[in-house]
Formats: sequence, structure tokens, C-alpha cells
Amino acid sequence: MSRAEQPGVRWELTTHEGNRREQLRRARKLTLRERLQAVEEMAELSERLRRARERKTSNSKGRTE
Repeated sequence: MSRAEQPGVRWELTTHEGNRREQLRRARKLTLRERLQAVEEMAELSERLRRARERKTSNSKGRTE
């Protein structure tokens, strides 16, 4: 299927630069409350991933000793 046959696809967003511009455009639409909520959610995710990595590291150390 050619690009012309794919309705609704915004090809300008499929590049790194296009994707970056779209992310910035969407971020500018957020209210302050939504931005703060997003930051809090990212911090929580970061903490969960850090703990998971630590558990994985400690489990693999226990197996080799």
C-alpha cells in the first residue's frame, strides 16, 4: 500500500524531528495541573523501575555467589 493509499497517516510525524515537534505541541496544550500530574507520575514510574532494577541486580548477585 502506498502512502497515498493510507488515509489519516500524518507522515510528517514519522521522523524524529516531526515526533519531537508533536510532543512539544501536545505539551503546550496541558494545563499546569496536568503538567504537575505528569511529572509526579513520571517520578513514581522512575522509582518503581529503580527498585525493580535493584531487585534484579541483588537476585543475580545471589545466584553467582
